[in-house]
Amino acid sequence: MRYSSSYAKVKIFAYLKADQFNTIDVLKQLRTEFPDQQINLIWDGAPYHRAQSVKQALEIL
Repeated sequence: MRYSSSYAKVKIFAYLKADQFNTIDVLKQLRTEFPDQQINLIWDGAPYHRAQSVKQALEIL
């Protein structure tokens, strides 16, 4: 079976709750793991995904 260089991964992060602060932490971890790759996230539209602090982190990362 061959895989292309473009593939999907599912990652699960163990946090006690989902909020904007843990979301930013996850974004930092992903950027550290994939420093030079484009990262496509599929989110469910939860309010903490749309928080201004998360948007700012996305711009920086």
